Amino acid sequence: MIPMSKGLNEFNHTNRFMATDMYLRELFGPIKGDHLTWDEQEFIVEKCYMVPSLTAMMDYSITARNSATSLSLRVPVEDMTNNGWSWHVGKFPFELQIEEVAGMFHVVDPIYQNTFDVRAPDEAHATAKAQCLFQSDAQYFLVHKMYSVKALPSAAKMLAQFNRAVKSIPYGRGPLSGSVNHPDPIDSTCRTAKELNRLQKALEVAFAEYASIQTWSTLGDGKPYSTEDFQILECSAVADGGV
Repeated sequence: MIPMSKGLNEFNHTNRFMATDMYLRELFGPIKGDHLTWDEQEFIVEKCYMVPSLTAMMDYSITARNSATSLSLRVPVEDMTNNGWSWHVGKFPFELQIEEVAGMFHVVDPIYQNTFDVRAPDEAHATAKAQCLFQSDAQYFLVHKMYSVKALPSAAKMLAQFNRAVKSIPYGRGPLSGSVNHPDPIDSTCRTAKELNRLQKALEVAFAEYASIQTWSTLGDGKPYSTEDFQILECSAVADGGV
């Protein structure tokens, strides 16, 4: 399993997605050294810690840098999603689950563009099996690890975005400014934080059942392995035609 989310170093004791909301799940977020994509640029995270927002929710305060510039960013915790390579900022009410398919590799001949999915204990054995099949005169093959991907709708993020929208209303204005509930005992399907917690759990179960068959395969970066000794080459991988 790829660690899609990492606990903040500064908040290892925190066990909630948002510290002020008891019905939300465990807190995750970027740590130093993670990649962050912002405004179509890639940055490396230098610092990340939590700060309360004006709506009593929690934000990430992030300092990041690339070779050209530095970046200071404040992002709602529910707006951060890891795509397996970097952290993405946006309204994305899903969690991506990416798992390595153990013992499966995708091998590409960079000269003839032959491809082969092979079951093997490691990349070297995958290269040897592919060479037996291809009988290629290429000096190396590109070997990709294979991954299985699920996109699970996140009840936690949906409720967090709802909660932030409610708390953003100035006090004394709007139908949600004072209380979510009518003061009189009118029937309601969702009146308390405890019931919101039940709602989130029910949604997560339903989402998990729905998403259990919504999976697809993807490839990791191609690494060059010699077709002579089947060991990784100490050089940059060559583009494999987008396979």
